[in-house]
Amino acid sequence: MINFIKKNYNYINITIISLCVYAIIYVFGISRILEKYLPKFVKCAYLQYTGKPCPLCGGTRYIRNISEAFNDISYLFNFFGFIVLVFVFELAFRTILLTNRKEKSKKIVVADILIHSIIFVVYFIYIVMFFICN
Repeated sequence: MINFIKKNYNYINITIISLCVYAIIYVFGISRILEKYLPKFVKCAYLQYTGKPCPLCGGTRYIRNISEAFNDISYLFNFFGFIVLVFVFELAFRTILLTNRKEKSKKIVVADILIHSIIFVVYFIYIVMFFICN
């Protein structure tokens, strides 16, 4: 399994960079256009059907107002602040890995999988806590 991942690691890096760039473009560009011309596409389906906010409700609005973090650092002590920091880390980390021409070592691949497993567990705990509290 590790050999398969190691062999296709550049493709994985390009895919993750693309997803991060898409998320940034969506928040700052596409969502504003959709809000203006197709407002039903921007509304949260979970909120519409249940009447309760989903764990990601307000995310686009939060990220759009990220400039508030320069005025008040506590703005980042929010779940979406964590997501923004992960996106920034991903863009930097993946770009460095792609520009590095050396052979990707097994340690880097294992560390990458471990870091993302921890991020997934933290996100999963957040989702569970969100539904318990609501």
